[in-house]
Amino acid sequence: MHRRIVPTLVLLLALVVVGTAFPTTAIHASNPPTPWWAWHLKVDFPNKAPRVLYTTYSAVGSPATVTSWNQTDITARCTVQGNLSYDAAGYALFDGASFIRCQLPVKPAVTSCNKGGFWAAADVRLPTKSSNNPIFTASNNNFWLSLPGNGTTSQTQLKLAGQLYQSPGWSIGSASGSRQVLMGANGSDMVAVTNFFNGLGFNWLSFMGSWQGFYQMLPANKMGHMVQAPASTAQLGLTGNLWADSQYIYIGHNPHTGHYFEGSLRTGEIDPPGCSSGG
Repeated sequence: MHRRIVPTLVLLLALVVVGTAFPTTAIHASNPPTPWWAWHLKVDFPNKAPRVLYTTYSAVGSPATVTSWNQTDITARCTVQGNLSYDAAGYALFDGASFIRCQLPVKPAVTSCNKGGFWAAADVRLPTKSSNNPIFTASNNNFWLSLPGNGTTSQTQLKLAGQLYQSPGWSIGSASGSRQVLMGANGSDMVAVTNFFNGLGFNWLSFMGSWQGFYQMLPANKMGHMVQAPASTAQLGLTGNLWADSQYIYIGHNPHTGHYFEGSLRTGEIDPPGCSSGG
């Protein structure tokens, strides 16, 4: 006489065998990277008038991966003081008394602004006389980009969070010749972010030509400078925080020093460091 095996017992034995053959592995969820956000401002002069585009974006990691973005034309938030004229090549002519002031949109509260890349750049023609040549200035004096020169040579100066970075001198060329300058840090993030937005047709730093190779290899503890053409580069010690914020941006004027730009500007860009609320 055979005794019938209870089905429940068979199922339990099967589970024991399977568990022995394939031990359970603990799964540990990794912490997701902390997101950060940044803003970018670009000014140019199509149709002989200023156009100012303001882009905010969120990103994670380094090199940065952009996860979301929004672009706003803030030209209506800008006022022109004095008289600007324009040439056929798309340059705005600043006469040493004119400038543009733009009110930036309100930004969220943050606790840390040391993420991603940073850059300030301009496509300019400089005067053949001594001039301070401010390009971008923050209303709170937190940062500025200027190209002071003596009419023959110039120097790129970037003030950022109390630290002044100065490039070696470079020739301004002729009065009708243009120069393109770029100063920035965290080069791999600069390349990643601009590649993303240029894939959308934004043409960020397109006036700089072949800049990405130099910045891709820029060490994390260096501020990089490039001027062209012809192209020359320099690495400067990165000694301060990459913090940059302001309520207003002045283009062609530094209200803290009283200096005005006396030259021509076709395109300018600033992209301060990314910020987060969690460190």
